[in-house]
Amino acid sequence: RNALLTIVHDDSDPSSPHTVTLSGNGIGPVVRFSPASLSFGEQAVGTSDAAQTVIVQNVGNEPLNIGSVQIGGDNAGDFFLSGDGTAGGQLQPHEIAILNVRFKPSAPGSRSASLIFTDDAFGSPQSLPLTGAGTAPTAAVSPGSLSFGDQLVGTGSAEQAITLTNTGTGPLTIYSISLSGANPGDFAPTADLSGFTLNPGQSGTLKLRFSPRAPGSRSALLTISDNAGGSPHTVGLSGTGTAPSLTFGISRLDRPSRISFGEQPVGTLSAPQTLTVTNSGTGPLTIHSITLTGPSAGAFSLAADGGSPTLAPGASRSFTLRFAPQAADARVQEDHLVSAKKIWSGQYSDNVLEVIDWCLRLDPLERPQSVFALQKAIREIPPKKRKLTFFGSLKRRLFSEIGA
Repeated sequence: RNALLTIVHDDSDPSSPHTVTLSGNGIGPVVRFSPASLSFGEQAVGTSDAAQTVIVQNVGNEPLNIGSVQIGGDNAGDFFLSGDGTAGGQLQPHEIAILNVRFKPSAPGSRSASLIFTDDAFGSPQSLPLTGAGTAPTAAVSPGSLSFGDQLVGTGSAEQAITLTNTGTGPLTIYSISLSGANPGDFAPTADLSGFTLNPGQSGTLKLRFSPRAPGSRSALLTISDNAGGSPHTVGLSGTGTAPSLTFGISRLDRPSRISFGEQPVGTLSAPQTLTVTNSGTGPLTIHSITLTGPSAGAFSLAADGGSPTLAPGASRSFTLRFAPQAADARVQEDHLVSAKKIWSGQYSDNVLEVIDWCLRLDPLERPQSVFALQKAIREIPPKKRKLTFFGSLKRRLFSEIGA
């Protein structure tokens, strides 16, 4: 170490001021850190990366006795010493010790602490600044619920979307998407985002459809599991299944589901009766056709009003029915019934088909007059002969030749 001592006085000595050179050698340990600070950058909360190294050197000329090596400061718990064996040791002049420090943030944002080195050197304890930033994803789900409104049972709705945005500072990984609740089978995502990763600021869209399986209120819960805080995140799903229901109203009934026109002279037209069809359900009802069938369908007429074929819930349509009985011979002339024998000839026994046609004759007196008559006719139908196969015929011939 060097210095200069200067003496100034006010006499007449021309050599004033007088100077004296001072020199000496300081002895003792001196601590130096390399680098002078550690910055770990960004690290996902709850994880740690590779350790960073600090070299501690005794640059003095006396042995350095190390008392302790600790981490202190605001976020001391986020930084860790790994493999430290210097505490309680000694460093000779120019010797070094290596310290390894890891960063494992416990929360997002800036994190800081200090490596505190206590020894017998001047200026003890020495400190080394430690800094890093914790990163973590944040999941923002919008909207928080979806309502699909009314939907006809068995049909699919238009798609509705849920947006998942990563508003945090770390990657957002979607682990799974599932449906639960009262009616999970009525709702379905059109794409699966499971396994997707959203970087900070990125968004993903999940689209869903509603296909009610039954009428009435339907609901489910969409659950999104990810690595963000607050996981799992849920979205309520709701909708209403609608279905038409047909109700008949008849102006005159003689028993349930039967319209009675009473007696009507042959060749004349009866007074009208009104058939009212009402949609008593919750979905649109479309009438495709209304027809008259049966042996005497030609004796009845049906006329519709000018309404729409599609009835909204609660709407009705009216149909006018009339009865105009025909004379027996007129019905015979216009009878278009095709005989069973003609339709199914070759598929069934002709005897069976003849009995069916007998039962369907227009004149009641020509039909079987009793159950016993019908039973007798059926019993008299000869059994159908089975046609032998090639091997059956061969077997019969062999048995006949050997006398078996």
